[in-house]
Amino acid sequence: MATPRPRGHTGWASKVLLGLGLLTYYCAVLALVRYSLLWTPVPLGADAPATEFSEARAMAHVVHLTKVVGDRQVSTPGLDTATEYMLTQARRLQAMAASRADVTVEVHRETVSGEAGMDFVKINLTNVYRGLDNVALVIRPTASAGSPGSPGPKALLISAHYDSAVCSRGAADDASQVGVMLETARSFLSPGARLPSGPVIFLWTGGEEPLSVAAHGWAASSDLYPTLGAFINLEAMGGGGLPIVFQHTGAWTVEAWARGVRVPRGTRVAQDIFDLNILPADSDYRMFSARHYGTLPGIDVAFIWDSVAYHSYLDEPERIRPGTVQEMGDNLIGAIHAFTEFMAAHPEVVNDQTETMQQTNYFDVLGLTMISYRDSLGHKLHNIPALLSLSLPLLSLRGSGGLAAEYQRLFGGAARAALSLLLAVALPAGLGAVRVALSGVSLVWYSQQWLGHAMFIPIALLGGLLPHLDVEARMTHAVATKRARHGGVFMASQLNGAALTAGAIAAGLSAGGFPGNAFVFCSASLISSALSLILGSAKPSIGVLAAAAAVGVIPVSLGTTVVAVFVRVMMERMGIGGNIHPALGDVIVAVLCGVSVMAATCGGVMVLVAYCLTGFRKRTIAILLLSSLAFAAYGSLYVHPYAVTSPKRVLYCHIHTVGVDEARVADLAAAGVHHGRAVAGSHEAAAGSPAAAAESPKATAESPEAVGEARPARSTLLPHGGLPSVCCGRGPPPGLSVLGSRMALGSMDSNSVEIALRAAGGGFESEARLAMSGRDFSSVYPVSGLMAGVSLAAPPPPLEGPVVTQLPFLCEASPPEARGRGGGDGGCARRMHLQLYTERPAWGIINITGPLSAWSFGTTLMPSLVDEGHRVQHVARFMFQPQRPHLLDFWLETEGGEGCEGGAGGGGAVGLHIETSVSYLDQTADLMAAKARLPDWTSEIWLATVYYARWDF
Repeated sequence: MATPRPRGHTGWASKVLLGLGLLTYYCAVLALVRYSLLWTPVPLGADAPATEFSEARAMAHVVHLTKVVGDRQVSTPGLDTATEYMLTQARRLQAMAASRADVTVEVHRETVSGEAGMDFVKINLTNVYRGLDNVALVIRPTASAGSPGSPGPKALLISAHYDSAVCSRGAADDASQVGVMLETARSFLSPGARLPSGPVIFLWTGGEEPLSVAAHGWAASSDLYPTLGAFINLEAMGGGGLPIVFQHTGAWTVEAWARGVRVPRGTRVAQDIFDLNILPADSDYRMFSARHYGTLPGIDVAFIWDSVAYHSYLDEPERIRPGTVQEMGDNLIGAIHAFTEFMAAHPEVVNDQTETMQQTNYFDVLGLTMISYRDSLGHKLHNIPALLSLSLPLLSLRGSGGLAAEYQRLFGGAARAALSLLLAVALPAGLGAVRVALSGVSLVWYSQQWLGHAMFIPIALLGGLLPHLDVEARMTHAVATKRARHGGVFMASQLNGAALTAGAIAAGLSAGGFPGNAFVFCSASLISSALSLILGSAKPSIGVLAAAAAVGVIPVSLGTTVVAVFVRVMMERMGIGGNIHPALGDVIVAVLCGVSVMAATCGGVMVLVAYCLTGFRKRTIAILLLSSLAFAAYGSLYVHPYAVTSPKRVLYCHIHTVGVDEARVADLAAAGVHHGRAVAGSHEAAAGSPAAAAESPKATAESPEAVGEARPARSTLLPHGGLPSVCCGRGPPPGLSVLGSRMALGSMDSNSVEIALRAAGGGFESEARLAMSGRDFSSVYPVSGLMAGVSLAAPPPPLEGPVVTQLPFLCEASPPEARGRGGGDGGCARRMHLQLYTERPAWGIINITGPLSAWSFGTTLMPSLVDEGHRVQHVARFMFQPQRPHLLDFWLETEGGEGCEGGAGGGGAVGLHIETSVSYLDQTADLMAAKARLPDWTSEIWLATVYYARWDF
């Protein structure tokens, strides 16, 4: 005789079978996602057919640029050597194509100088650059040349940069993409190879790392730029592979990419985040894109795995995962064909500015295909899931309490789903913040990512389950009180409630300008609604459960892929995420782990998991909570955040404060050496003029003793040997000397650099810390706002090795001039002509405080900072490449007084306060000694000798 069921038992589904089914299903989906993300093609060797792309041939260029040329930073001789290498390779390709009658090939070297006003991480600045090189290879198939009455299609631009970040050989970033482009161009020009359907310009820029200045100069001045119709920019955040489309301008560009490539990868989610302009990253894409500083439609494609090697000494060819370059090359060849075919067939779309500004929502399905739809359609589609979940009770009245009961259960399920999402995010975030507060150490999972998952995912799963763990009790009560005919009706309402919550979030994200993120929640909503319809029977059969599993494959794999990629990338990027708050890195990763749990389960699956755990409520809570706490304790007590393979980035600035040593001025005056502002053509008039004496610039600085610096024990200013072209022959102010020196050490992650100093020993802990000031990290503006560190006493500039024989200085090139403002108000503007001298190429900043109204660094004058006195500051970054002394001529204009009749001093003009930081990238003995004292799990990201001065006019 059968055993009777307990009173009120729903008998909806077997918990054991359902639980095993869910476990098996997710294991299979996760294995599939992992395989798709890590898959790369078999790399072809150097003996591959000439018309095929070969990773081995491309990597030969990477090895040469990194191992033979080496450092290729702006201002270093290595960048010039790299330019010559790029020219040599381009000319070889040109010579190779000489035997083909169906194509013409041109090689261009274009040297650019200019100014670029821009914003970076929401900070305004102006880049001033001089003498940067770009190399272009132009391939023009004769079949697409057109005629005078019928011009051919516009050209497609393919771009990458051959300079490298400071302290990095840049194998992945961006030598790998340089090699991809060279090998792609070679394959096109090989005898018998299929040519593109239109012109293609391969551009290698020689100055991307200082915020894309070389690309800006090329776009602003090259005769090739007006011939362009679209672009593909190639970047890298690491050598681990996974080339994805992460930014785009013009919907048709993503559609063309998806048609042409062998393995389409990409998601709009990345662009949603990048467009916020809060990540300290940029690329040449912004200089070409019509959505930013350029005029073109195009896409940005980048390798994203292994960001721990990004901008560090680890970025070597050996770290690039085999098959990564092959996948990128195969994709690029297909994309060039797809782009040029479209551009030749649809010139009206390419030339239409409205089409150029169209955006699309896109995502790949396991790298097999890419689905996209326009934003204009997406704004409508993203509202459908919420409307669908609201309409399901009208379509299927399966309960016993009528329509009111159906909606009551729906909104109750939606409220629990919202609470589930909130707890899944809040609990791991709280754990991360508390762990950092108690241990004092952030990012313990940085070198061992599994620890971050083990720490945050169990407690995120607990948060997601907590509101649903009583689901069977509520189901039994609903059936017993006849508010639901059977358990399936109740479960359907809970699943539909999760669909409503996800749909509402999707609609909100879409309206807020985050369509990629909205699609993830749309998928979760739709799968929950589908499960509501499929599983809403009295007792689901195996066939019904199999149907539910099949329906969920794409949404579940999509959500899992997106969040898995994003969590890994963000965990790696936390090494340069900024030192804003000690717990910030842990909280961000914890939140992302919580979101990943909810995305993988599409919200509604949490209800099914909770149903399977009925009877194990207390044990479930204890196991998940204790697991996260145990791993958090283990990480805090026994795991170090960094390793040689996952280092902590450290910035080293050997800073020398420059000013006028009054004692030296007196000695020089006694010897008959004086200094005045020179008037063009008459030194004597300037020196004897009272106005000239009053208006001469003065180099000022805090007393070295006041800031804890020691005065140098030896002379650091060698004779300048005469600088006839500087300041009308006057040269630097007499007595200009190094007044004090310090070594600033900084970092860009949530742990203070003190963690490295404590581990280093050797007296670091006992050394006195100098008071931090604005000069310490000014040389790396604008990321200086993300830095934190310490300053230690340091020796003066060396007299051996790379010696600075003349300190950088600022001076007036001619007397100030009064200029009428116009407008009839009688106002006066005062213009000062200045010169900044450096004896060799350098990086640096000019920070101007005061009532500045115009300057010569472009037409845009954007306030950069506001100092403690609420005065506006304007910052210009400069970088010079030619290997010679540099003289930067510029003018500044301030508002004067009531009239312009007062000449140079008319109107009582207000003065300006100017700070200069000039950085030389020589690896001096002092810098290398400081680096050697830190542990081997640190990696330098900036080594510079900085000369800092303040000038009052």
